[in-house]
Amino acid sequence: MEGDNWVRKVRSVNVKGMAEGGREKPGTSYSAKVRLEGVPAAVLAGSPEATATASGHHGWWAIGPRSHAWTWNGADGWGVWFASWYLFEEGSPMAAEIKLLGKLTVNKQVTLEEVEAQESGRVRSGGRWWPKECEARWRVAVIVPYRDRASQVGPFLGHMHPFLQRQQLNYSIYLVEQQGQAPFNRASLFNAGFLEAYKEGPWDCYAFHDIDMLPENDHHLYHCTPQPRHLPAATSTLQFPSPCRLPYPTSFGGACLMTEEHMRLVNGWSNVFWGWGGEDDNMWDRIAHRGLEVWRYPEDVARYTMLKHSSQPPNEQRMRLLEDTKGKFLKDGLNTINYTLTRTTHTLYTHLYTRLVYTPALPTPSADTHTSSTQTFTPSTS
Repeated sequence: MEGDNWVRKVRSVNVKGMAEGGREKPGTSYSAKVRLEGVPAAVLAGSPEATATASGHHGWWAIGPRSHAWTWNGADGWGVWFASWYLFEEGSPMAAEIKLLGKLTVNKQVTLEEVEAQESGRVRSGGRWWPKECEARWRVAVIVPYRDRASQVGPFLGHMHPFLQRQQLNYSIYLVEQQGQAPFNRASLFNAGFLEAYKEGPWDCYAFHDIDMLPENDHHLYHCTPQPRHLPAATSTLQFPSPCRLPYPTSFGGACLMTEEHMRLVNGWSNVFWGWGGEDDNMWDRIAHRGLEVWRYPEDVARYTMLKHSSQPPNEQRMRLLEDTKGKFLKDGLNTINYTLTRTTHTLYTHLYTRLVYTPALPTPSADTHTSSTQTFTPSTS
């Protein structure tokens, strides 16, 4: 399937439309009138496999998830949804290449050595992979911060490599390990990982991912979206009575997807949250301040298994910091990150062994642009 001929026949498109009838509930199906890229109009059934018929485009079919990210207006009775669908010409060999499995079993005991043997010859050096049969629709950098979690590297890579490959993504996995004795700073490691991955791009979006969070359904597509996406709508260890089975509706922890433009708008993650907690709530505030929305798939596809680990000491100042940092994101983030690192390329991942400069007090830089130890980054002020 090489050559220009297949560029026309094999493509993945974004779908956005209005649902007809009532609000979708998990396990139900519906129809929605939508507009596809290059297709005037179509009707897609909300199921894992659906037929798309459009004027002038008969013979095309689509495969995608039943569930979608929702923005819901109950009073007016309408919902705007977003999903990604693969479109193939009928009879295309690519139809056999998309083998999404749906619900997955998580192997929590697999070792890194076993995963290396399993993925040998498929994953390229540095944890890179892209499909050979077509040009991937999305290029995704997966950024994973951790420390003292060596036992979880194998289960994470053993689960995520096949997961991302089945979705036909062009991706790379960056493991950002914090060195030194300073308290763990998840958000700063996200910033460092973003800046380092950015050098090796271009990437369409970045998955900021905890090492202990593994998706349970590969219909949960890691595709880029116009708005930031919070990935876990439910987890195996947290079962709260809220509609999304999370601690609170504005929860942004565990994993998320953001584009480079999103990161520029919010100036990345805050660098002042040392210890557990607060940085994800701060990111939600940044997103809201910029007028962006957070999208989240329903829990029937967006449920995650959380690997067990020892509890982390909380940041006792997180509530004060959340209040103090509101509206100050242009002076705390990608433009104030201060780190050094050692980069090592492995078979299944790129290892960024990172030392952060410990500055527990809230930074007060004199300008909106700061040169880190590795790169200059200017946030968007528009």
